[in-house]
Amino acid sequence: MKRVRPPPFISGKWHDIDRPTMWIACCDCGLVHSYKYRTKRGKLQRCIRREAYETKLHRAWLKRQAQ
Repeated sequence: MKRVRPPPFISGKWHDIDRPTMWIACCDCGLVHSYKYRTKRGKLQRCIRREAYETKLHRAWLKRQAQ
């Protein structure tokens, strides 16, 4: 099986570390965030963004699980 390597970081440009369709949900509140990373002047920076539509879907799923 061929190993797939991620593209290298380009300084100053934002990159998705995970697949673009993968989000991270916080604890029980159901907020969903996407993460992007970049290097700038040799330092790694992180951009965290709340995804409104995915949060709505995840909270609906949590509500159905609680029933």
